[in-house]
Amino acid sequence: MPAIEAPKLSPGFVRSMYRSLNETQVSVFYTVREWCLKRVWDHNPEPLFYFISGRAGCGKYHVIKCIYQEATKILRQLPRFRDEADMSQPAVLLTAFTGTAALNISGKTLHSVLKLPRNLKPPYQGLGNALDEVRAALSNAEILIIDEISMVSKELFAYVHWRFQQIKGNRKPFGGMSVLAVGDFYQLPPVGKAKQLCVCEGDVFDLWKDFQIVNLTEIMRQKDDRAFAQLLNRIRTKKKTDPLSFNDTALLTQAVAEIKDCPLDVLHIFATNKEVDAHNAATVTALRLQVVNIPAEDYRKQEEWSS
Repeated sequence: MPAIEAPKLSPGFVRSMYRSLNETQVSVFYTVREWCLKRVWDHNPEPLFYFISGRAGCGKYHVIKCIYQEATKILRQLPRFRDEADMSQPAVLLTAFTGTAALNISGKTLHSVLKLPRNLKPPYQGLGNALDEVRAALSNAEILIIDEISMVSKELFAYVHWRFQQIKGNRKPFGGMSVLAVGDFYQLPPVGKAKQLCVCEGDVFDLWKDFQIVNLTEIMRQKDDRAFAQLLNRIRTKKKTDPLSFNDTALLTQAVAEIKDCPLDVLHIFATNKEVDAHNAATVTALRLQVVNIPAEDYRKQEEWSS
């Protein structure tokens, strides 16, 4: 398994991140920080299970970055880190369900980190011959951060729990790992018919009941545009059948522009592939570069028969 590289930030930038935390963010930040210090001091604190939630723009990603940087710095002081020359093994795992979400936080997908199978239905499939490899890569991991938790199904969450139990050789929830789940259940749900973690089912193994909720309410991203931030909050909880108010419609239409008036170098979102192809072709044509055609051959490998 390749080393999980941590994003490298300058000390000055990290300090500026810490100073920009609001009151609620500071509360969860210092709770995790204190837990890390207790681990280093060999006080053996119980694992943390937090669900950090909030509407779009309230700084969930920002608090993830701050916690990651501080927790990594402190946990590096554990004796096993000092005794090992290889510092590439992570103390804090940054993960998400999709590759895009993982990329946004400089992390990895849950499937790649834990070598999860495609089929997550019971019975649990162990790591087999890959156990030693994964155990070595994650032996120093203490905290698991899962971003975009709304996309994680109950089946996947249970598999993560079982996988860490196997890796850590520990029967505690998630093998004794602390888990910070981050996201908003008003956002994208799990793929297919899988149910979200917040859906209570009495006959289903429920790990979610042990998580404490930290709800971030202060808008950080759009703090200079209060009207737009409030509009986003109304849309967040709006049902498909609920009409937009006149004021909300007017505010949204202010941003509407003709395609021809939009610069080519900004992000364009279209409803159909046909429109996407047309825009991409127009953008390439506008570059006025020499077009090079490379012919390709389509072939099928001849099947090899063993005698």
